[in-house]
Amino acid sequence: MSDTKEKYWDFIWNQPDLPEKIKFAFSVKKFDKQKILDILKKENKKTICDAGCGFGMYALYFAKYGFRVSGFDVSQQAVTAAQKILQENNFLFDSFVVSSITDVHFEDHRFDAVFSNSVLDHMMLCDAQKGIAELERITKEDGIIYLSFDILDEEDERLPHEILPDGSYQYTQGNRSGMILYPHTEESVREFVKGREILFMDCSKGQIEVIYRNR
Repeated sequence: MSDTKEKYWDFIWNQPDLPEKIKFAFSVKKFDKQKILDILKKENKKTICDAGCGFGMYALYFAKYGFRVSGFDVSQQAVTAAQKILQENNFLFDSFVVSSITDVHFEDHRFDAVFSNSVLDHMMLCDAQKGIAELERITKEDGIIYLSFDILDEEDERLPHEILPDGSYQYTQGNRSGMILYPHTEESVREFVKGREILFMDCSKGQIEVIYRNR
C-alpha cells in the first residue's frame, strides 16, 4: 500500500501542467488559512513545519509572514518543487525532506507549530492515527497543530472506487487511480484530537479544520 501511495503522489507532482497549476495557485493573493496565522502570531510562534507540503504553496505563505519554515512530503517531486519556489522568492528555509507522515524524519519537539492541509484524509485510518502521533512528536509541548480533512462529496462517491476494510475509498481509474480518501466527519476528527485543547474547529468550507494545542 505504501509503494502505491508514493507512486500516486509522485505521479501527481510530475504532471506536465504542474508549472501552470503552481502559477495559478500563487496568483491567489488571499491567504485562506487566516485563523491559524492569527493564532500563531498571537502566541509568538516562530518555526513551522508544512507536513505534506506538496509544491510549497503554504510554506511560501508562512515564509512571507515571517515564519521559519521546514517541510516534508512523500514525493521527491513535491519536495524539489517546494525548495525551488522558496529559493526563487528569496526566502530562507530550514529543511525540506522526503518523508512519510507515518515516519517523519525530524527530531522530537523541533517545531513551534505543524501545519498539515488535506494529508491525513488521504490514507487509511490506522495510518492517519500514526501520522497524528508523529506530528505531535515533532511539535514542541504547548505547540500548535493545524489539521484539515476534505469532506466526501457527490463526485468523490461517483468516481470508480473500492471500499477498503476501514471504510476508506481507494480510487481505481483515471487520474485518481491509487488515491485513498477516508470519509471523515466532525465526529471522527474530534475522536482524533480527543483530550487535546481545541483552539478552533470549522466544517463550513468543504473541509473539516481543527487547530489544537500539543499536550
